Amino acid sequence: MDNCLDEKQLAASDAVPFWTKMAPASIPSKPALHDAFLAVIDCVPAGGRLLDLGCGDGSLTAKIAESYPCLYLVGVDVNADAIKAACGLALAANMDQLTFQVGNVTELQYPPKVSFNLVLAQLVLSVVGGPEQRKKFLRE
Repeated sequence: MDNCLDEKQLAASDAVPFWTKMAPASIPSKPALHDAFLAVIDCVPAGGRLLDLGCGDGSLTAKIAESYPCLYLVGVDVNADAIKAACGLALAANMDQLTFQVGNVTELQYPPKVSFNLVLAQLVLSVVGGPEQRKKFLRE
């Protein structure tokens, strides 16, 4: 465990530049959703909105959109190249209810009238700054 960052080092590090320099193919992907999460998606009403934080190349977000065509999905990732790949995926699949945007999950600002029925944040918390940033992220 010598190569692991402790809390102080992690708080001092800036994960954003790290992820922005990675190629989309090397970003850990979310190959599947757990059955429990799929059951929660089933409860989102038609026309509902799902936000995928740290969506990477959008593969999983696109699978959700394919399985739930009555939902509107927004994928956000800090890596512009990953979002470019995600947008290509959505365009190729002709999924109008699926959008992607570059953004830092700790700094997202949506207008007050924009809300989401469900937020997916797999593999995100481990790369969000230090303890205070993580607490802020979880509160918001």
